[in-house]
Amino acid sequence: MSARRDAIFALALWRIRGLFPAQTLKTAANHADALELTSAVLRRRLSLEWVLKQCVKRMPTGELWAALMIGAAQLLVMPGMAEHAAIAETVEAAKPIGRDAAKFVNAILRRIQREKEDLLAALAKQPDYLQWDIPRALWERWHKTYGVERTRAIAEAMRGTPSVCVRPLPPHAAPAGCTPHPADPEGTFIVPRHTPITTLEGYA
Repeated sequence: MSARRDAIFALALWRIRGLFPAQTLKTAANHADALELTSAVLRRRLSLEWVLKQCVKRMPTGELWAALMIGAAQLLVMPGMAEHAAIAETVEAAKPIGRDAAKFVNAILRRIQREKEDLLAALAKQPDYLQWDIPRALWERWHKTYGVERTRAIAEAMRGTPSVCVRPLPPHAAPAGCTPHPADPEGTFIVPRHTPITTLEGYA
């Protein structure tokens, strides 16, 4: 099963039953890639849904919602993703939902690709909480407590992709391939992306 198909299933299950994708994807063959896709959707859900609502008459539910969100995330918030491949593979992953569903996903994602700049420009005119993907009540509380600039900084940190870090206990040194963390370069080290932590030397 492809990472996008796993991600669609995990997001639909989260939407319906509240099961967080990190748990659903534990045994997935494409665990790292599927988790990256689902995490991007969850971090940027408000703005992605807003963009999609500009392109559909009514937002779908279940796996069709998940497929559109995953496709939109790849096109809008995951730099470096090859757009044509992202669309083609997301459409392929949507085929088990139904033939019409796959056609619908293809049409909407191609529209987003064509109108990307206009959609992002329109998004930039929306309220801050929506642009920064923070629930409105939380944004307003932070804004009142911290002010707008610090609130934006907090929101930016929250929607970024977090690093996996390790802190080796003496006498162990930094695992090979890991880089020092800027906040604690002597003791904490950043694990390269897509590296299972259990494979690091000294983990056991």
